[in-house]
Amino acid sequence: MIVLTLPLKGQSTYGSPYSRFGIGDLYQMVNGTNGAMGGLKYGIRSNFLVNPSNPASYTAFNKHHFVFDAGLGGSMVRMQSGEQSRDDGHFNLTSLTFGVPLNDRLSGAFGLVPYSSVGYAISDPSAHPDFGGYNTIFEGEGGLNRVFAGMAYNITDDLSVGMNLNYNFGALVYRQTVTFDSINFLNIYSERSRLFSDVSFDAGVHYRYFIDRERDLYAVAGLSVALPAALGLREDLLVQTFRYSGAGIMIPKDTVNYQRGERGNVKIPLHLATGFSLQRGDRWLVGLDLSLQDWSNYEAFGVKDSLSHSFQAAVGGQYKVGNLFLRGGLRYHQTYLQIHNNQLNEFGISFGVGIPVFNRAYSISMISTGFELGQRGTTADGLIREQFARIWFNITMNQERWFQRREYL
Repeated sequence: MIVLTLPLKGQSTYGSPYSRFGIGDLYQMVNGTNGAMGGLKYGIRSNFLVNPSNPASYTAFNKHHFVFDAGLGGSMVRMQSGEQSRDDGHFNLTSLTFGVPLNDRLSGAFGLVPYSSVGYAISDPSAHPDFGGYNTIFEGEGGLNRVFAGMAYNITDDLSVGMNLNYNFGALVYRQTVTFDSINFLNIYSERSRLFSDVSFDAGVHYRYFIDRERDLYAVAGLSVALPAALGLREDLLVQTFRYSGAGIMIPKDTVNYQRGERGNVKIPLHLATGFSLQRGDRWLVGLDLSLQDWSNYEAFGVKDSLSHSFQAAVGGQYKVGNLFLRGGLRYHQTYLQIHNNQLNEFGISFGVGIPVFNRAYSISMISTGFELGQRGTTADGLIREQFARIWFNITMNQERWFQRREYL
Protein backbone atom coordinates (compact mmCIF):
# COMPACT_ATOMS: atom_id res chain seq x y z
CA MET A 1 0.00 0.00 0.00
CA ILE A 2 1.31 3.43 -0.92
CA VAL A 3 1.38 6.09 1.76
CA LEU A 4 1.52 9.74 0.89
CA THR A 5 5.10 10.46 1.85
CA LEU A 6 5.90 11.11 -1.79
CA PRO A 7 7.01 14.41 -3.30
CA LEU A 8 4.50 16.35 -5.36
CA LYS A 9 6.52 16.41 -8.55
CA GLY A 10 5.01 14.78 -11.60
CA GLN A 11 1.39 15.61 -10.78
CA SER A 12 -0.45 16.35 -13.99
CA THR A 13 -4.12 16.27 -13.09
CA TYR A 14 -6.13 18.46 -10.76
CA GLY A 15 -7.47 17.01 -7.57
CA SER A 16 -5.98 15.63 -4.41
CA PRO A 17 -3.44 12.84 -3.84
CA TYR A 18 -5.70 11.76 -0.99
CA SER A 19 -8.40 10.90 -3.52
CA ARG A 20 -6.62 7.60 -4.27
CA PHE A 21 -8.15 6.16 -1.07
CA GLY A 22 -11.67 4.79 -0.75
CA ILE A 23 -13.96 6.02 -3.52
CA GLY A 24 -12.15 9.36 -3.69
CA ASP A 25 -12.91 12.77 -2.26
CA LEU A 26 -16.53 12.89 -1.09
CA TYR A 27 -18.52 15.98 -2.02
CA GLN A 28 -20.31 17.88 0.74
CA MET A 29 -23.52 18.04 -1.35
CA VAL A 30 -24.05 21.72 -0.59
CA ASN A 31 -24.54 24.84 -2.70
CA GLY A 32 -24.16 28.59 -2.27
CA THR A 33 -27.03 28.67 0.21
CA ASN A 34 -26.01 26.17 2.89
CA GLY A 35 -22.34 25.92 1.91
CA ALA A 36 -22.02 29.53 3.12
CA MET A 37 -23.46 28.48 6.50
CA GLY A 38 -20.78 25.93 7.33
CA GLY A 39 -22.58 23.27 5.30
CA LEU A 40 -25.75 23.10 7.43
CA LYS A 41 -28.19 20.63 5.85
CA TYR A 42 -29.79 18.21 8.33
CA GLY A 43 -31.94 20.48 10.51
CA ILE A 44 -32.84 23.40 8.27
CA ARG A 45 -36.02 23.97 6.27
CA SER A 46 -36.33 26.42 3.40
CA ASN A 47 -38.63 26.89 0.44
CA PHE A 48 -35.53 27.96 -1.52
CA LEU A 49 -33.45 24.85 -0.83
CA VAL A 50 -33.82 21.44 -2.46
CA ASN A 51 -31.93 19.54 0.22
CA PRO A 52 -31.42 15.80 -0.58
CA SER A 53 -29.25 15.39 2.54
CA ASN A 54 -32.49 15.28 4.54
CA PRO A 55 -35.47 14.41 2.31
CA ALA A 56 -37.94 15.34 5.07
CA SER A 57 -37.10 18.96 4.22
CA TYR A 58 -39.05 18.72 0.93
CA THR A 59 -42.28 19.51 2.80
CA ALA A 60 -41.00 23.08 3.28
CA PHE A 61 -41.75 23.92 -0.39
CA ASN A 62 -44.44 26.54 -0.84
CA LYS A 63 -47.83 25.25 -1.95
CA HIS A 64 -48.29 25.55 -5.75
CA HIS A 65 -44.63 26.52 -6.22
CA PHE A 66 -42.11 24.66 -8.36
CA VAL A 67 -38.47 24.97 -7.16
CA PHE A 68 -35.54 24.70 -9.55
CA ASP A 69 -31.92 25.06 -8.46
CA ALA A 70 -28.73 24.99 -10.55
CA GLY A 71 -25.32 25.41 -8.98
CA LEU A 72 -21.65 25.58 -9.90
CA GLY A 73 -18.64 25.26 -7.63
CA GLY A 74 -14.89 25.47 -7.77
CA SER A 75 -11.78 25.45 -5.63
CA MET A 76 -8.17 26.54 -5.60
CA VAL A 77 -5.81 24.32 -3.61
CA ARG A 78 -2.19 24.70 -2.49
CA MET A 79 -0.64 21.32 -1.67
CA GLN A 80 2.55 21.23 0.38
CA SER A 81 4.86 18.35 1.31
CA GLY A 82 8.16 19.22 2.95
CA GLU A 83 9.74 22.08 1.03
CA GLN A 84 7.71 21.48 -2.13
CA SER A 85 4.33 22.96 -2.98
CA ARG A 86 1.94 22.98 -5.90
CA ASP A 87 -1.19 24.97 -6.79
CA ASP A 88 -4.18 23.44 -8.50
CA GLY A 89 -7.88 23.99 -9.00
CA HIS A 90 -11.08 22.94 -10.70
CA PHE A 91 -14.66 24.03 -11.46
CA ASN A 92 -17.70 21.80 -11.87
CA LEU A 93 -21.47 21.39 -11.57
CA THR A 94 -22.55 21.07 -7.93
CA SER A 95 -26.30 20.61 -8.29
CA LEU A 96 -29.18 20.41 -10.71
CA THR A 97 -32.30 19.84 -8.63
CA PHE A 98 -36.08 20.20 -8.78
CA GLY A 99 -38.70 20.25 -6.03
CA VAL A 100 -42.49 20.26 -6.24
CA PRO A 101 -45.37 20.00 -3.72
CA LEU A 102 -47.84 17.35 -4.89
CA ASN A 103 -50.66 18.13 -2.46
CA ASP A 104 -51.16 19.67 0.97
CA ARG A 105 -49.05 17.00 2.69
CA LEU A 106 -46.93 15.32 0.02
CA SER A 107 -43.89 16.80 -1.77
CA GLY A 108 -41.25 15.40 -4.09
CA ALA A 109 -37.80 16.25 -5.42
CA PHE A 110 -35.34 14.88 -7.92
CA GLY A 111 -32.00 15.90 -9.35
CA LEU A 112 -28.35 15.24 -10.13
CA VAL A 113 -25.47 15.85 -7.71
CA PRO A 114 -21.80 14.78 -7.67
CA TYR A 115 -20.89 12.14 -5.08
CA SER A 116 -17.10 11.69 -5.25
CA SER A 117 -14.08 12.55 -7.39
CA VAL A 118 -10.65 11.03 -8.06
CA GLY A 119 -7.78 12.97 -9.58
CA TYR A 120 -4.08 12.59 -8.81
CA ALA A 121 -0.67 11.76 -10.25
CA ILE A 122 2.21 10.90 -7.91
CA SER A 123 5.80 10.17 -8.94
CA ASP A 124 7.91 7.93 -6.69
CA PRO A 125 11.59 7.53 -7.75
CA SER A 126 13.41 4.70 -5.98
CA ALA A 127 16.24 2.18 -6.30
CA HIS A 128 16.78 -1.53 -5.73
CA PRO A 129 20.14 -3.36 -5.28
CA ASP A 130 19.19 -6.02 -7.86
CA PHE A 131 17.87 -3.92 -10.75
CA GLY A 132 18.97 -0.35 -10.05
CA GLY A 133 16.95 2.82 -10.24
CA TYR A 134 13.29 2.94 -11.25
CA ASN A 135 10.36 5.31 -11.07
CA THR A 136 6.72 4.52 -10.28
CA ILE A 137 3.91 6.86 -11.32
CA PHE A 138 0.50 6.42 -9.69
CA GLU A 139 -2.44 8.08 -11.46
CA GLY A 140 -6.17 8.14 -10.94
CA GLU A 141 -9.14 9.90 -12.48
CA GLY A 142 -12.91 9.81 -12.60
CA GLY A 143 -15.78 10.24 -10.21
CA LEU A 144 -19.19 9.09 -9.06
CA ASN A 145 -22.45 10.94 -9.56
CA ARG A 146 -25.88 10.50 -8.03
CA VAL A 147 -29.36 10.85 -9.47
CA PHE A 148 -31.89 11.04 -6.66
CA ALA A 149 -35.68 10.96 -6.47
CA GLY A 150 -37.41 11.49 -3.15
CA MET A 151 -40.73 11.98 -1.46
CA ALA A 152 -41.66 13.65 1.83
CA TYR A 153 -44.89 13.52 3.80
CA ASN A 154 -46.28 15.73 6.56
CA ILE A 155 -47.63 13.36 9.21
CA THR A 156 -48.74 16.44 11.12
CA ASP A 157 -48.22 20.14 10.39
CA ASP A 158 -44.93 19.97 12.29
CA LEU A 159 -43.68 16.40 11.77
CA SER A 160 -42.47 15.21 8.37
CA VAL A 161 -40.66 12.15 7.05
CA GLY A 162 -38.95 11.58 3.73
CA MET A 163 -36.96 9.07 1.70
CA ASN A 164 -34.64 9.16 -1.31
CA LEU A 165 -33.89 6.51 -3.89
CA ASN A 166 -30.40 7.18 -5.25
CA TYR A 167 -28.90 5.83 -8.45
CA ASN A 168 -25.10 5.97 -8.16
CA PHE A 169 -23.03 5.74 -11.31
CA GLY A 170 -19.63 6.64 -12.71
CA ALA A 171 -16.16 5.31 -13.45
CA LEU A 172 -12.88 5.32 -11.52
CA VAL A 173 -9.63 4.55 -13.33
CA TYR A 174 -6.34 3.75 -11.56
CA ARG A 175 -3.03 3.50 -13.44
CA GLN A 176 0.47 2.49 -12.36
CA THR A 177 3.57 2.83 -14.54
CA VAL A 178 6.99 1.47 -13.52
CA THR A 179 9.96 2.53 -15.67
CA PHE A 180 13.49 1.21 -15.11
CA ASP A 181 16.71 3.14 -15.64
CA SER A 182 18.34 0.06 -17.14
CA ILE A 183 17.38 -1.01 -20.68
CA ASN A 184 17.84 -4.62 -19.58
CA PHE A 185 14.39 -4.60 -17.96
CA LEU A 186 10.99 -4.14 -19.53
CA ASN A 187 8.82 -1.41 -18.09
CA ILE A 188 5.42 -2.32 -16.55
CA TYR A 189 2.04 -0.65 -17.06
CA SER A 190 -1.20 -1.58 -15.29
CA GLU A 191 -4.69 -0.08 -15.54
CA ARG A 192 -7.66 -0.92 -13.34
CA SER A 193 -11.05 0.48 -14.42
CA ARG A 194 -14.14 0.30 -12.22
CA LEU A 195 -17.60 1.08 -13.60
CA PHE A 196 -20.23 1.69 -10.90
CA SER A 197 -23.98 1.30 -11.31
CA ASP A 198 -26.26 0.65 -8.34
CA VAL A 199 -28.89 2.13 -6.02
CA SER A 200 -28.85 3.25 -2.40
CA PHE A 201 -31.41 4.66 0.02
CA ASP A 202 -31.53 7.36 2.66
CA ALA A 203 -34.28 8.71 4.87
CA GLY A 204 -34.92 11.66 7.13
CA VAL A 205 -37.20 13.17 9.77
CA HIS A 206 -37.98 16.80 10.61
CA TYR A 207 -39.83 18.05 13.67
CA ARG A 208 -40.73 21.70 14.04
CA TYR A 209 -41.67 23.25 17.39
CA PHE A 210 -43.15 26.74 17.51
CA ILE A 211 -41.80 28.82 20.36
CA ASP A 212 -43.83 31.92 19.43
CA ARG A 213 -46.25 31.63 16.51
CA GLU A 214 -46.99 35.35 16.42
CA ARG A 215 -43.31 36.13 15.87
CA ASP A 216 -42.87 33.06 13.61
CA LEU A 217 -40.15 31.80 15.95
CA TYR A 218 -39.56 28.06 15.86
CA ALA A 219 -36.98 25.32 16.35
CA VAL A 220 -36.33 22.38 14.00
CA ALA A 221 -34.76 19.03 14.88
CA GLY A 222 -33.68 16.76 12.04
CA LEU A 223 -32.37 13.23 11.69
CA SER A 224 -30.89 11.73 8.53
CA VAL A 225 -29.89 8.12 7.89
CA ALA A 226 -28.05 6.85 4.80
CA LEU A 227 -28.45 3.09 4.82
CA PRO A 228 -25.44 0.81 4.27
CA ALA A 229 -25.00 -0.10 0.61
CA ALA A 230 -23.01 -2.60 -1.41
CA LEU A 231 -22.61 -0.71 -4.68
CA GLY A 232 -22.22 -3.11 -7.56
CA LEU A 233 -19.48 -2.52 -10.10
CA ARG A 234 -17.66 -4.11 -13.01
CA GLU A 235 -13.84 -4.13 -13.09
CA ASP A 236 -11.44 -4.41 -16.02
CA LEU A 237 -7.72 -5.06 -15.40
CA LEU A 238 -4.83 -4.81 -17.84
CA VAL A 239 -1.16 -5.46 -17.01
CA GLN A 240 1.47 -5.37 -19.75
CA THR A 241 5.16 -4.79 -20.32
CA PHE A 242 6.40 -2.10 -22.67
CA ARG A 243 9.29 -0.03 -23.94
CA TYR A 244 9.41 3.60 -25.00
CA SER A 245 10.18 4.48 -28.61
CA GLY A 246 12.72 7.14 -29.48
CA ALA A 247 9.82 9.61 -29.62
CA GLY A 248 8.69 8.67 -26.11
CA ILE A 249 5.69 6.62 -27.27
CA MET A 250 4.74 3.57 -25.19
CA ILE A 251 5.15 0.37 -27.26
CA PRO A 252 3.46 -2.72 -25.65
CA LYS A 253 5.50 -5.95 -25.56
CA ASP A 254 3.63 -8.64 -23.61
CA THR A 255 0.25 -8.81 -21.84
CA VAL A 256 0.87 -10.19 -18.36
CA ASN A 257 -2.73 -10.14 -17.12
CA TYR A 258 -6.06 -9.24 -18.70
CA GLN A 259 -9.42 -9.50 -16.96
CA ARG A 260 -12.64 -8.04 -18.25
CA GLY A 261 -16.03 -7.61 -16.63
CA GLU A 262 -15.25 -9.02 -13.20
CA ARG A 263 -18.22 -8.36 -10.92
CA GLY A 264 -17.83 -7.10 -7.37
CA ASN A 265 -19.01 -4.41 -5.00
CA VAL A 266 -17.91 -1.60 -2.75
CA LYS A 267 -19.33 -1.55 0.77
CA ILE A 268 -20.48 1.92 1.86
CA PRO A 269 -21.14 2.13 5.63
CA LEU A 270 -24.12 3.51 7.51
CA HIS A 271 -24.20 7.30 7.83
CA LEU A 272 -25.99 8.97 10.75
CA ALA A 273 -26.55 12.70 11.07
CA THR A 274 -28.60 15.09 13.14
CA GLY A 275 -29.22 18.80 12.92
CA PHE A 276 -30.85 21.51 14.99
CA SER A 277 -31.87 25.03 14.04
CA LEU A 278 -33.60 28.02 15.54
CA GLN A 279 -35.31 30.34 13.11
CA ARG A 280 -37.49 33.46 13.09
CA GLY A 281 -39.29 33.48 9.75
CA ASP A 282 -36.86 34.69 7.11
CA ARG A 283 -35.25 37.24 9.46
CA TRP A 284 -32.57 35.03 10.99
CA LEU A 285 -31.48 31.43 11.46
CA VAL A 286 -28.80 29.63 13.49
CA GLY A 287 -28.05 25.93 13.35
CA LEU A 288 -25.83 23.00 14.34
CA ASP A 289 -25.09 19.75 12.47
CA LEU A 290 -23.37 16.56 13.66
CA SER A 291 -22.66 13.45 11.58
CA LEU A 292 -20.90 10.08 11.99
CA GLN A 293 -19.80 7.31 9.63
CA ASP A 294 -17.62 4.26 10.36
CA TRP A 295 -15.48 3.73 7.24
CA SER A 296 -13.27 1.13 8.92
CA ASN A 297 -15.58 -1.53 7.43
CA TYR A 298 -15.18 -0.18 3.91
CA GLU A 299 -14.30 -2.84 1.34
CA ALA A 300 -13.78 -2.91 -2.42
CA PHE A 301 -13.73 -6.42 -3.91
CA GLY A 302 -13.23 -7.70 -0.35
CA VAL A 303 -10.11 -5.55 0.21
CA LYS A 304 -10.01 -2.94 2.98
CA ASP A 305 -8.33 0.47 2.75
CA SER A 306 -6.66 3.05 5.03
CA LEU A 307 -10.01 4.36 6.27
CA SER A 308 -11.41 4.96 9.74
CA HIS A 309 -14.32 6.60 11.57
CA SER A 310 -15.34 10.02 10.29
CA PHE A 311 -17.03 12.78 12.26
CA GLN A 312 -18.23 16.20 11.19
CA ALA A 313 -19.62 19.18 13.09
CA ALA A 314 -20.88 22.44 11.61
CA VAL A 315 -22.37 25.64 13.00
CA GLY A 316 -23.75 28.47 10.94
CA GLY A 317 -26.51 30.92 10.37
CA GLN A 318 -28.22 33.54 8.26
CA TYR A 319 -29.34 37.11 8.96
CA LYS A 320 -31.49 39.30 6.76
CA VAL A 321 -30.36 42.90 6.24
CA GLY A 322 -32.75 44.78 3.97
CA ASN A 323 -33.33 42.40 1.08
CA LEU A 324 -29.98 40.63 1.48
CA PHE A 325 -29.41 37.35 3.33
CA LEU A 326 -25.98 37.39 4.97
CA ARG A 327 -24.59 33.94 5.83
CA GLY A 328 -21.63 32.51 7.71
CA GLY A 329 -20.44 29.33 9.39
CA LEU A 330 -17.67 27.05 10.63
CA ARG A 331 -17.12 23.33 10.20
CA TYR A 332 -14.73 20.67 11.48
CA HIS A 333 -14.29 17.32 9.75
CA GLN A 334 -12.37 14.34 11.06
CA THR A 335 -12.04 12.68 7.66
CA TYR A 336 -12.13 8.97 6.94
CA LEU A 337 -8.42 9.02 6.01
CA GLN A 338 -5.97 7.43 8.46
CA ILE A 339 -2.41 7.37 7.09
CA HIS A 340 0.80 6.68 9.06
CA ASN A 341 -1.45 6.49 12.15
CA ASN A 342 -2.50 10.09 11.46
CA GLN A 343 -6.23 10.77 11.31
CA LEU A 344 -6.47 13.61 8.80
CA ASN A 345 -8.61 16.54 9.87
CA GLU A 346 -10.23 19.29 7.83
CA PHE A 347 -11.69 22.60 8.90
CA GLY A 348 -13.23 25.56 7.13
CA ILE A 349 -14.75 28.98 7.67
CA SER A 350 -17.45 30.09 5.25
CA PHE A 351 -19.50 33.14 4.38
CA GLY A 352 -21.80 34.30 1.61
CA VAL A 353 -24.86 36.24 0.54
CA GLY A 354 -28.26 35.53 -0.96
CA ILE A 355 -29.86 38.13 -3.24
CA PRO A 356 -33.62 37.84 -3.93
CA VAL A 357 -34.80 38.76 -7.42
CA PHE A 358 -38.45 39.66 -8.06
CA ASN A 359 -40.01 39.69 -11.49
CA ARG A 360 -43.25 38.94 -13.30
CA ALA A 361 -42.31 35.55 -14.64
CA TYR A 362 -41.44 34.10 -11.23
CA SER A 363 -42.84 34.76 -7.79
CA ILE A 364 -39.29 35.14 -6.50
CA SER A 365 -35.82 33.90 -7.35
CA MET A 366 -32.61 33.82 -5.35
CA ILE A 367 -29.00 34.21 -6.43
CA SER A 368 -26.65 32.81 -3.80
CA THR A 369 -22.87 32.80 -3.52
CA GLY A 370 -20.77 31.10 -0.88
CA PHE A 371 -17.07 31.06 -0.06
CA GLU A 372 -14.99 28.81 2.18
CA LEU A 373 -11.38 28.99 3.35
CA GLY A 374 -9.89 25.91 4.97
CA GLN A 375 -7.22 23.29 5.38
CA ARG A 376 -6.90 19.51 5.29
CA GLY A 377 -4.06 17.29 6.36
CA THR A 378 -0.60 17.95 7.77
CA THR A 379 3.03 17.95 6.67
CA ALA A 380 3.99 15.76 9.66
CA ASP A 381 5.39 12.30 8.87
CA GLY A 382 5.92 13.29 5.24
CA LEU A 383 2.20 13.79 4.53
CA ILE A 384 0.57 16.50 2.44
CA ARG A 385 -1.20 19.59 3.70
CA GLU A 386 -3.88 21.14 1.51
CA GLN A 387 -4.97 24.75 1.95
CA PHE A 388 -8.03 25.55 -0.12
CA ALA A 389 -10.46 28.28 -1.14
CA ARG A 390 -13.87 27.17 -2.40
CA ILE A 391 -16.66 29.05 -4.10
CA TRP A 392 -20.28 28.12 -4.82
CA PHE A 393 -22.75 29.91 -7.03
CA ASN A 394 -26.35 28.87 -7.54
CA ILE A 395 -29.61 30.25 -8.89
CA THR A 396 -32.91 29.15 -7.35
CA MET A 397 -36.23 29.80 -9.04
CA ASN A 398 -39.33 29.50 -6.87
CA GLN A 399 -42.02 29.61 -9.53
CA GLU A 400 -45.74 29.88 -8.92
CA ARG A 401 -47.18 30.34 -12.41
CA TRP A 402 -45.95 26.90 -13.44
CA PHE A 403 -49.07 25.53 -11.76
CA GLN A 404 -51.51 28.21 -12.82
CA ARG A 405 -53.87 27.64 -15.71
CA ARG A 406 -53.60 30.29 -18.38
CA GLU A 407 -56.71 32.31 -19.05
CA TYR A 408 -57.44 33.76 -22.46
CA LEU A 409 -59.88 36.53 -23.28
